[in-house]
Amino acid sequence: MRHAHKSSSLLAPVLSALLLLSITWTQKDTLGAKDFEPFHKKIADSINNLPLVAGSWHGTERAPLKAAIELLRPNAVRQIDFRDMRPQVLKGPRNDVSLVVVQCKWANDMYGHFPPNCYPAHGDTLLSATPRDWRVNSIIIQGMEYQFELSKDGRTYRRIVYNFMVVPRKGIERDMNELQKATEDYQQRYLGAAQFQLVFNSPAGQEMPVRDRDQVFVDLMTRATPVIELLRAGE
Repeated sequence: MRHAHKSSSLLAPVLSALLLLSITWTQKDTLGAKDFEPFHKKIADSINNLPLVAGSWHGTERAPLKAAIELLRPNAVRQIDFRDMRPQVLKGPRNDVSLVVVQCKWANDMYGHFPPNCYPAHGDTLLSATPRDWRVNSIIIQGMEYQFELSKDGRTYRRIVYNFMVVPRKGIERDMNELQKATEDYQQRYLGAAQFQLVFNSPAGQEMPVRDRDQVFVDLMTRATPVIELLRAGE
């Protein structure tokens, strides 16, 4: 009996030591938010280096709205307003194109920037939401085309948005539902997500033909390929 009691008294400290050692190693192997800062810096640098010229399209920087910054808490955000500078185009109806790239450290912060949420909140009416696929070099971009309408000062305007998400280590996602599924991993949340929008604005009835819109998308996304590749890799 004494021998059994002695063995039990020795076993308890050994088990406690093993448990403590296991917890220590688990904590050592678990990455925290600070471990992903180099990745986020690399992405921000890449977004900030997006060019202002893509073929005949010349861009002008637009500072993001303060309210958008407070809502999104972005790691990086860039809005570039492009215009086709070909003389024959400049003489015709004006079609503005805006490229908006936002990357957040937390994927859930994207909800406020999601087109079906964002544009109706500013008065636009959603007319349609259509899944679209575009080939940009060797990348197949699966996204959405949203069409909105806005009446202002007695005139009607059409806003067409090409939109897609990129989740690091997961890939290109079509919408917020897919993004949510892709970020359910507790480690994945530290990598955040990015959203790309190409926005075509014009008076209703003067929209750019779909073939031309698709070509503009390919031209501008070709310049954004380095950012997309870095995000997909998530290294």
